[in-house]
Amino acid sequence: MKKVVMYWSNICVLHKFERDHIETIRQELLSLGIDLQTEYFGLGYPTRMSEAMLDPAKPLPDIIISTDLEVFENRELYESYSRDLYEIGTWFPKKKKENYRSLYGDPHLLPFIAIPMMLYSRDSSWHDTSLADLVNSRIAFGGINNSAAKCIFKYLWAQFGKKTASDFLERCDLYDMPIQGMHAVKTGSAEASLVPSIYALRADMIHEFAYPLSDGCIVLPSFAAVRNSIDEETARTILFRLLSPSFCNFFVSNGDLISCIEGTSECHSGAIADAQYLYPNEDWFRRVRPAEFYESYCRILPTAVDYSKAPRNHPRAEE
Repeated sequence: MKKVVMYWSNICVLHKFERDHIETIRQELLSLGIDLQTEYFGLGYPTRMSEAMLDPAKPLPDIIISTDLEVFENRELYESYSRDLYEIGTWFPKKKKENYRSLYGDPHLLPFIAIPMMLYSRDSSWHDTSLADLVNSRIAFGGINNSAAKCIFKYLWAQFGKKTASDFLERCDLYDMPIQGMHAVKTGSAEASLVPSIYALRADMIHEFAYPLSDGCIVLPSFAAVRNSIDEETARTILFRLLSPSFCNFFVSNGDLISCIEGTSECHSGAIADAQYLYPNEDWFRRVRPAEFYESYCRILPTAVDYSKAPRNHPRAEE
């Protein structure tokens, strides 16, 4: 029996479905001589995946699937294990539409789904808001210590520079959780908010409106990665069952999420399906090191946790 350890931190709102799906796949794999053991992280669990992977005393998993993007975007952490990754981005046929291109930067990472951030308001005049309009506005959004708020700040930094992005962050109303941004609009304490599409679906488009920015949707990809600590045949056997079209289509149907794998559904919202998907390029992640990002982020947001604390000489880099 081959033992395979997977770390999983994905879509918390749809997590029961995820766990049921993983258990079904686990039973199928047992009949093939593969024991898939999954450790879960994120909301409702005691530890974030990035925290666990920053701990050099904790063994690395064989498979990583995460929307805790610090696992990949904290380059001191990512570079400590990325040399051992298969190029799984080449294993799956990905959608060839131009608006997906920003998600395909690293062949070691497979973006199988992505969460689009939508502008949510009770005032339809926000409909044609651009990124340039946004950085000069005051809005609400949440997710201070998860990927949602960070992804917005990172993308605006990449596009407009650190000062403009920092001024925007200081001006806005920030909350712990993304859903709180939506509630701020509902209660009238904010004119508009950036919220994940799964919450934006609640807009009735009569009293409340949800649209992509006119430039597109800032997105949070969920990446899969596989270390060569397991053989390629075993890795492919697991991933092709786990990341099946029906699994990806569930997220599209129930959250209007973006599925990147060819042959899976497009978002029901034509506005999302046709929008550009906005994600910082590889050059920005290489250029802006974790310490610089968190120095700015935590200075503006005192409740933010600095997850850049990977040891400078990470033991795994010397293995």
